[in-house]
Amino acid sequence: MSESQYNFITLMADTGAELGYIREALGDLEGHAPAVLAKAVNDVARRVRKQITKDAKGGYVLQKRSELNASVAMKIKTATKSDPCATLTSEGPMKGLMEFLVSPQTVAHGPARPAYYTAQVRKKGGAKALDGSPKPFITQFKNGHIAVVVRVPGKRMKKHPKKTFIKKLLSPAVPHMLNNPDIREAAQCMVDQELPVAVRKQVAKVLAKGALR
Repeated sequence: MSESQYNFITLMADTGAELGYIREALGDLEGHAPAVLAKAVNDVARRVRKQITKDAKGGYVLQKRSELNASVAMKIKTATKSDPCATLTSEGPMKGLMEFLVSPQTVAHGPARPAYYTAQVRKKGGAKALDGSPKPFITQFKNGHIAVVVRVPGKRMKKHPKKTFIKKLLSPAVPHMLNNPDIREAAQCMVDQELPVAVRKQVAKVLAKGALR
């Protein structure tokens, strides 16, 4: 079992400047400023999370697409009145190569085994041949799990010392896909563009309620 991978993305924004704007805009209602900022930050955080996972789906060919759904792939540590900062977190193990696109996907032995397999993890670049030395192949373990593996020369299995040790070929964990540099940069741009808009929307709501009293 591969170790769990963990990544977090803190939405960086000039909350100090926004808070100053909110206090000035609210006037006599400035006591609501911390709550207004927290609501705006959380609103943006939810939309950014949705966009990050959408971008990851568009960049990787993970077969179980539901693992990249926003509510599954990322959790939000929400902003509060005392701490106007939201953090998106993601946790999960490295993925087996079989969880992406591998061809052919059949377990074969001897002459029936193909000259090489191909695998594709990211949509860009297409499939690549797994033709290293030793050559990777597909096997099925006793528990029924099927994986792309490769023999490790000079290393033996503990339970079967006469057999060469095989290791499972792994690919990026979900946190790595979500923390792709391009995706992260796009997420930060989204925060910069949308937080001021969200702040003004929340300010308008408070002012509207205050006018009705």
